[in-house]
Amino acid sequence: MILAEVARAAAQAPPPLALPPLAPEEVSETPSQNEEDPSRAGSEPSLKELGRAQVVFFAAERWPTLAPEKAKPFDETQGLWLYFTPLTHVADKTKLFLNVPMNRADTELTAAQSKDEDKLRKQLEIQQKQIQVLEKMVKLLGDEVKKGAPASKELEKLQTQTAVLEARQLQAARRDQEVAGAIDELREKADADRRQWPDLPATLRELFNPSRTNESPFGIWGTFTANYNKFGSSNSQFPTPDFSPHFYLLLNESFLFECNPDFTAQSFDLESAQLDWFLSDNLTLVFGRFYAPLGFFNDRIHTTWINKAPDRPLMFSQVLPEQLNTNGAMLRGAMYPTAWPVKLEYATFVSNGFSLAAANPTAHDIADLNNMKDFATRSNNQKAFGGRVGATFTALGLTVGGSGLCNGAYDAASKFDLNLWDIDLGYHQGNWDFRFEYANTTQQAPVMPIHRRGFYGQIAYRPYDCPNYILQKMEAVFRYDQVRFTGIDLAVTGTSFGTREAIPVDRNRYTAGLNYYAYDAMIIKFAFEINQEMNFRSLKDNGFLIQLGWGF
Repeated sequence: MILAEVARAAAQAPPPLALPPLAPEEVSETPSQNEEDPSRAGSEPSLKELGRAQVVFFAAERWPTLAPEKAKPFDETQGLWLYFTPLTHVADKTKLFLNVPMNRADTELTAAQSKDEDKLRKQLEIQQKQIQVLEKMVKLLGDEVKKGAPASKELEKLQTQTAVLEARQLQAARRDQEVAGAIDELREKADADRRQWPDLPATLRELFNPSRTNESPFGIWGTFTANYNKFGSSNSQFPTPDFSPHFYLLLNESFLFECNPDFTAQSFDLESAQLDWFLSDNLTLVFGRFYAPLGFFNDRIHTTWINKAPDRPLMFSQVLPEQLNTNGAMLRGAMYPTAWPVKLEYATFVSNGFSLAAANPTAHDIADLNNMKDFATRSNNQKAFGGRVGATFTALGLTVGGSGLCNGAYDAASKFDLNLWDIDLGYHQGNWDFRFEYANTTQQAPVMPIHRRGFYGQIAYRPYDCPNYILQKMEAVFRYDQVRFTGIDLAVTGTSFGTREAIPVDRNRYTAGLNYYAYDAMIIKFAFEINQEMNFRSLKDNGFLIQLGWGF
């Protein structure tokens, strides 16, 4: 650029002045002195100022000097001189060359440089335009990024997965914190329980006292029952209350004595008196008088504060003996044979069995199954064998079982045998409770065999999870009973069997009830029964019943 300006200045300069030639010695290596303008001192080139220099060719009659007022004539009209000066000086002194005439070589050099400059200028303009286009493209891309261009499906899926993973990570971290906190709480609670008594009622806390100073090996429990009933056209009445205490005496944790007498105003009965010997965790040996393990109802839920209806099912009046207590020995236990939550229950016994006390029984005696009891001395020398096998599916709340009795001869002459079998099914889960039991008894008799069949099905619902405190304690119950008999002629035996339900007649019974639990072991039952006699005149014995059962 500087050379171009110099060339243009030389082309426009006036003709050269007639200056005297310069002596060779005046061109020295020392800087020139300018007396009038000290700022011009040292403007001529010197050896020390060479370094970075611009080479300029001049073809003129006079040597151009940076100090025109001291120019000297030069006797060579044609020649080439090299002028060395720093670029900084050339930029400041360009105006000194305005009066230098240019020759042809100088003109051609200037033209070539002009073409190069034009070419460079055009390239520079093109590059500037390209830069402007790139700037516009960058700006447009920036605007699109700011606006947010729609993401593709893959990007959206990736973003969704990333968000899900982040949420799961946060949830896992939160869960880990909760688990860690719960573990710390359990550790603190366990440590507190080790250092002091557990948070239990005083009556239960004494069981965990290692010294057992407050624990008595003798315990008393019991059952109290009071009733009200009204059947058909008969007078309503309050039957005599029943009191049945249970005494338990524990000896060295290996033996347990149980005694269960039953008291009413008119009678006394010893329902059970037995000694339990705990042979192992899965087996117990029982001696004495015990409840026969025939069916689930008689063995587990016959107690009034557990039974959900005010009376027993019909099948326990004439299909099975009303009092299923027997004298003898029994082995019973339970175990979990596999890793599954299934408990296996088993019981087997040998006893006196059931027999008639009369030496010469009549048709009425044989037809009335309630006359057959287990007396201290059996009327014959035979023994009865029976038992039950069941399974409890704890996770499902389901219980199934089968039981049977081979009684042998029940008469004094040992002519007539009696055998029975029973199946039971139970379900209890949440608010629902369901029971089913079927029994079949085959009895030999002088004229023809007697077959007794019966079953009951019972369903109950109690809203344990109801927010209302009163409704939580109420329970609705429905039970259906059915009994069938063959081989009994009521025209011969008559109908005087004591109680209305003891008459061996085909019958269906429907019981609907409502129970209220004052607390878990005290229940008040209200029920209405519809009795339907089959193939027999109606006894008109529909009734209303109320019962209070208290276990303590």
